[in-house]
Amino acid sequence: METEITKEMYETAIQQSCLMDNLFMKIVFRDYRCIQLFKDIVFPNEGDIISVYSKYEFQRDNLPFDFIFELEGRHFVGVCVHTQEYAAKTRNEVYEEREFNKASWPNHEWSRLPIISTVIITNEDIFDEGKTVYYIDHDENDEYDHIAQKGLDLIFMNTAYQDESPIGKLAHDLVYVNPDDMYYEVLKERVRFYKEDRGGIEAMCESISQFEKKAKQDGFNEGRQKGKAEMINNYAVKHNISYQEAMEELGLPEEERPKLIRVIICTN
Repeated sequence: METEITKEMYETAIQQSCLMDNLFMKIVFRDYRCIQLFKDIVFPNEGDIISVYSKYEFQRDNLPFDFIFELEGRHFVGVCVHTQEYAAKTRNEVYEEREFNKASWPNHEWSRLPIISTVIITNEDIFDEGKTVYYIDHDENDEYDHIAQKGLDLIFMNTAYQDESPIGKLAHDLVYVNPDDMYYEVLKERVRFYKEDRGGIEAMCESISQFEKKAKQDGFNEGRQKGKAEMINNYAVKHNISYQEAMEELGLPEEERPKLIRVIICTN
């Protein structure tokens, strides 16, 4: 029998949460000031922030980001928290999304594709070199080029190593539960609001409840999408036709086809 989740359970979870917990990060970083702080520390030499998005505004449910922002020059930055075991999976998901975008654009327009930087925040030093951050470009001269993907810049942030640098202090703040132990005032303020202010606690409880409902619905929808993708794949193979032709013959709605193609690409 499924255990009923009570409000008291939500409040206990909130008190035990830190910014390395995905949902807590998503909600705290809805505040533009938090994203501006992150940008100033991790991308100090880049242009201004143009826009801030959720991944759902991109209509790409497979993207693993906790928050997304756009810098000057069509430079998009996606930030996500993952343990070491999921870091490579995240990199591959973003790469597959970029490859899907490239496949959707004429070759001569590939230069118009935006720059994508992915910041993967981990709780372990996956390179075991004692650094807080690793900037990785797809460059044959880059020492980490063997894990980079063409057209995709990667930044691995390691919260296990915290020094007195700005990014070291940010890593520190991401893992601490008590806002009194944090360095940066804006993070301290927002975490305290959701942990100590009754209005903030209520808002966080509601967000957790909505997130759980959406996760259940997404699980149901994902199962349906995978079932359709398998049907399309089998039909295309059987009749020796393209996926687009298979969807046309199967009478699938136009608006569903791009997402189904992505599901096929990611599962085959």
